[in-house]
Amino acid sequence: MKQYRIMVPVNFSIERQYVTDFVKMLDKLYDRKKRFVLLDFSNTEKVTKGAMLVLCAQVEKIRTERTFYFKFIGIPDRLKKNLSGDYTRLTNKDDIDYDKICAGTDNFHKLDPNIIDNITKDLRKIGITGNTPKVMMYRERVEALFTEAMGNAIEHGLLSRRKINCWLTSEINYNSKTVEFTFVDMGLGIAKSYRNTSLPFIDRIKSDKKIVLRSLAGKMGSSTKDPDRGRGLPEISDIVKGGYIQNFELITNKVAVDYNDSAFHGQKIPNFAGTCYSWTITKNNFSTWKILK
Repeated sequence: MKQYRIMVPVNFSIERQYVTDFVKMLDKLYDRKKRFVLLDFSNTEKVTKGAMLVLCAQVEKIRTERTFYFKFIGIPDRLKKNLSGDYTRLTNKDDIDYDKICAGTDNFHKLDPNIIDNITKDLRKIGITGNTPKVMMYRERVEALFTEAMGNAIEHGLLSRRKINCWLTSEINYNSKTVEFTFVDMGLGIAKSYRNTSLPFIDRIKSDKKIVLRSLAGKMGSSTKDPDRGRGLPEISDIVKGGYIQNFELITNKVAVDYNDSAFHGQKIPNFAGTCYSWTITKNNFSTWKILK
């Protein structure tokens, strides 16, 4: 059996400085001529849980067409400490198949009815706890971010019974009192969804970067053309700007967007299948918000 080897980048992360190499690697997964694919982590020094989530979501979408294997053998100890749960236990094996590393792990989960309860539990673990008016107001805004980020996937995927997988993971750092969330859906992506509607010509020729940034600013309306829709991305924008979260990143189609220096910035990337949101909540986000309010 001849395997098509894909070398995983040294820094396997969706952070802004690494996202281009990350998406380039993902793009190679879609080569239909390659039936057996080996993802080789031998040269990788950094792996984040969010990046692994995105990889598994991408592989799940196309794994009926190809067979995927993961190679961890020989990786340095400094990488092992960055691997979570099942990944660490599997590093002494070679050519691990997809089912063992993704479908068979509890590290990631698809959307379920208890998602808001799980978010509340994560916030409690970093010290955002209690039922005071301030805590409840803060939690309400954080939950709104999840609702808006996942709304499109739920409407166009789960409710319409399309085969769109949606994945969510959280990673807690008890020392720094932070929790990092990553959500990915394997739908059309924001820019492509807009282009599939009857956009005016002037909007159709805009770059993916402009479409997404204009969507965040509330200038694109709804991709469904429903007058009561199209408020999700502006709502996310308000929550990000309000300082409720930090390290916000959005990857979709041919653009990656982050928020720094009080503004959203986009960079062109190779095509990304679907939409990925990532953000971090810290105890300080809550404390600062309390002072400001």
